[in-house]
Amino acid sequence: MEKKLDLILQKLDSLESGQKEVQAGQKELTKRLERTETKIDAITNQVANNAEQLQELRNEQQLIKQASMETNEGVKQLKTIQDSQHRIIELLSARSLEQESELRDLKRVK
Repeated sequence: MEKKLDLILQKLDSLESGQKEVQAGQKELTKRLERTETKIDAITNQVANNAEQLQELRNEQQLIKQASMETNEGVKQLKTIQDSQHRIIELLSARSLEQESELRDLKRVK
């Protein structure tokens, strides 16, 4: 009977030892889970920050696009004005040459 009791006590000691190991493992797992949750929170915050920055970049890109289109329109208007001025200069040059020729003719006639 004593042997049985000793055997039971040994098994109980073994179970207690195993239970302590399981509890220690649980504590370690809990710590790892907490570290993982902390990392997930940090990653979540970083993703939120990245999303905000991306939206800011998109807004800035839209502003740049709009400014570029406005500048392009301005350049087109300047080109139109420049073409018109070029035609006027050519016309004035032709008139000037014509007038100079007429003046020479008039000087010869005198």
